[in-house]
Amino acid sequence: MSDVRIEVCCALPVIRTADYNGAAPPSPCSGMLRVGYPVHGAPSMRTRLPYISISRIIVHDIPRRLKASTGDIPIYSEVESPLDGPTGPQLRAFFRDRIVECANSSGALDVVFDANASSVVPGLVTDWLQGPSADLVAMSKQIGEHLHRSQPGASPPGLVTVIDCPLSADPAIAVLKLERDEGVRLQQLKVDGQPTFSIERIPDLMLTQRTKVFKLAIFTRGSDGVVRGLVVDHQRGYFEKAEVATYFLRDFLGCALQQEPSVVTKHFSDAAQEYFNDQIPDPELRSQLMLHLVSEMLRATPTLSPRKFAEDYIPLSNRQAFLDHLKTSSVSDTPFPKDISQMKRHLSRVAYEFASGITILGSQEVLEERMKLSMTDNGSTKVEIEDQLKQIRTRA
Repeated sequence: MSDVRIEVCCALPVIRTADYNGAAPPSPCSGMLRVGYPVHGAPSMRTRLPYISISRIIVHDIPRRLKASTGDIPIYSEVESPLDGPTGPQLRAFFRDRIVECANSSGALDVVFDANASSVVPGLVTDWLQGPSADLVAMSKQIGEHLHRSQPGASPPGLVTVIDCPLSADPAIAVLKLERDEGVRLQQLKVDGQPTFSIERIPDLMLTQRTKVFKLAIFTRGSDGVVRGLVVDHQRGYFEKAEVATYFLRDFLGCALQQEPSVVTKHFSDAAQEYFNDQIPDPELRSQLMLHLVSEMLRATPTLSPRKFAEDYIPLSNRQAFLDHLKTSSVSDTPFPKDISQMKRHLSRVAYEFASGITILGSQEVLEERMKLSMTDNGSTKVEIEDQLKQIRTRA
């Protein structure tokens, strides 16, 4: 059977992902519940990261936890690590840079405290943020003890570092688990008769990109009184699909992701499709953006960054308008855990709906290969499809 070329000229199409039966998902304007994150109007922690300062640092040496009682025990500091020596400015800069770097990475996730968690961390952090006390050491020791009890035996030893790190005028506290390697010279000493750790910089080792931050959690309390957090986990197992180890997020920190990943993923997809169909008049560009969206959803990555999607695929002239549209749709431009479980059926096919009632439905790959869109002089969309005609039939 020879190929058949079909040309159709119609008004600009609406392009959506479609279910197996051809039904398109409801429009984002159809009254669906908007569940966004962060809370609309709330100050973003990420925008204030450049104003972070390192006030106090406490380090505890946490060994690998073994089932046998003969395992090493944690070594706790009783006072803060000295920062007034000649290496003080370098240490402050090192921890500040690593916190900002990790918190701005694509793996940084917004979290909230889980009211049902049994962890001691939510209570300790919340109480401290309400009125930072001078006794940061006692709180940090409880955090170190809880991490040692929470982490599995496979988790390597590390240096738990608790940092008083104000964000501009707002109090903030960071908890880091650092790799202990030859780049860290950790010396236990006494200050006013109390044991602590002196962190000494070894040139080209300690303060370089080679020093690993295994895990990071940073919490702040804004002027609205709400405690917000960011969590990064660079120590997940090879086969771990989650972006943050369960024991670290729930058992240790007592946190939950700020929004259900499947809801946020679908919300982003709906908002993006709404923008493409309402604000992109060029049918070819609209089609390309839709196919990029489907590809991004199906790509085997654990997180999705709306801002990176915009930088990779949205033309510069439309990029800020796209991000503004996400914001007005209560979709954050920060990375979130991707979960397409609510969208798998819709991602299998793409539907092109025309004003005349014509609908073209097909898989992303086939449409990209067989169909060509262009705009005519009178503003209609010209559709060219080259394929073998299989059959013609009536359909309900």
